[in-house]
Amino acid sequence: MSWIGRFANVFRRGRLDAEIEEELASHILEAIERGRSPEEARRAFGGMLVQRERSRDVRMLGWLDSLASDVAFGWRQIRKRPAVSAAAILSLVLAIGLMVGVAAGLACGRFVASLLFEVKASDPGAIAAPIIALVPAAVVATAHPAMRAVRIDPAETLRSE
Repeated sequence: MSWIGRFANVFRRGRLDAEIEEELASHILEAIERGRSPEEARRAFGGMLVQRERSRDVRMLGWLDSLASDVAFGWRQIRKRPAVSAAAILSLVLAIGLMVGVAAGLACGRFVASLLFEVKASDPGAIAAPIIALVPAAVVATAHPAMRAVRIDPAETLRSE
């Protein structure tokens, strides 16, 4: 099966499952027509769930199917528990922002080192100065939403969801 077909099957899951069920049923009916009993045909064919999963693995990209399932689950959790999701998203954004900021600071430090005399890119003062300047700004920016979140009663929030 082509990559494009396997890619498309990730998003046509209902149709793919119907095709797999039809194919598995036709194999069992073929064995019954050859003279086996229905129970014997199913036993000889193997576990239906195992055969279904093997067939699905051949007909779709497994990693993309897993990614699509994870995205759907994450979206359901965001809609189900927005406060918890907002805290998780905020912590991820802060962590990613910190890493990007440090990398950008080092890159800008190299640029500034090429412009200024006796300043090194890895100078601790050059790295610490933006951090010291931006931490209070981050605290001020997050203080108001954090105080509002603290005032909310969790039991009331859970009842409303």
